[in-house]
Amino acid sequence: MHHQFTPKEIHRFWSKVDMSGGPNSCWEWQGSRDADGYGRFTSNRSKRLGFGPKSWVASRAAWLIHTGHLPGDLLVCHHCDNPPCVNPAHLFLGTNNDNMRDMNRKGRHPRKAAWNPSGETNPRAKMTDEQVIEARRRFAEGGISKSQLGREYGVSSTMMSWVILGRFWSHLPSVDDLRKRRPHH
Repeated sequence: MHHQFTPKEIHRFWSKVDMSGGPNSCWEWQGSRDADGYGRFTSNRSKRLGFGPKSWVASRAAWLIHTGHLPGDLLVCHHCDNPPCVNPAHLFLGTNNDNMRDMNRKGRHPRKAAWNPSGETNPRAKMTDEQVIEARRRFAEGGISKSQLGREYGVSSTMMSWVILGRFWSHLPSVDDLRKRRPHH
């Protein structure tokens, strides 16, 4: 199946890409991005043709612009593991299983990736490292629930549960570590 964006849309697409590092570098999408860091490109193509997405994952749009073909059910994956990258030289087609094998082969996990920093360095973090340690210490001492802590720190009880259990901020001392450090009376 062959689909194309208009020349004006192609020009608008590439105008949102930083190619300053040269042909071998990651070409990062400068437009809007989703919560996982993938670029989003809005097109009038679906209105014009009567089908297709209005908003594209930028790497998928780059693939279509570069090859002139949609990848069907295949994913557009990144050799560089950099979600905002749209350099066609860094993209390849694969199934979800191919993408998972690639991730495992490289020994990476999304929570450990450079574009998804941990703790307070994550731009979506609602707590500081200091607040997490304090909340864990208070929970370790007892007498306060995860829900109460969540209300105090402005996060949901589920999020506070994940904080206490170490799903997030795993680089900080755990509740068990903090219990061990407590002086015994």
